Amino acid sequence: MISTALLQASNVDVIVTCTKRKRVPAEPTLRFGRLATGGPCATAEAWLALADRCSQKHEPAKLYAGAGWAHSQAAINTIKERIPVGVYVLSAGFGLLAPGDVVPSYSATFARGEDQVALRIAGDDPASPKHRAWWAAVNEARHQPSPLCNQLHGDIALYALGQDYLQ
Repeated sequence: MISTALLQASNVDVIVTCTKRKRVPAEPTLRFGRLATGGPCATAEAWLALADRCSQKHEPAKLYAGAGWAHSQAAINTIKERIPVGVYVLSAGFGLLAPGDVVPSYSATFARGEDQVALRIAGDDPASPKHRAWWAAVNEARHQPSPLCNQLHGDIALYALGQDYLQ
């Protein structure tokens, strides 16, 4: 069921998270766990330089996969039947991906694991502050406006985020 406020909007932005599962295998050079440990800015520059060298790039809708992704896309398609929707993806590897952005297949996560972003960001802080510092650095390196909500254009923004992205 879609709310009255949503039906009265002229356009909506939906923000979802990236997924570990991808339709295309991660580029061997774009596995976050293989990066040298460093500060957020230096790590972002190194990561994006590696990404720039990749020849295959994909729109998020054609890259991400998995049950959670399928459910979010089904909900988005239901809303699209009634009003225009801008779909944004919060990517652990690339920050906020806007409609029209393309990225290579990669492996980076805010969840525990070998490609966890916090493991490659230097310092004694717990994971959450490191993730925030990483996102600020990667979005700045990608020349994205800050705060990230300045990129949104809809009358309403719907967020579908997991715990690791809410912190």
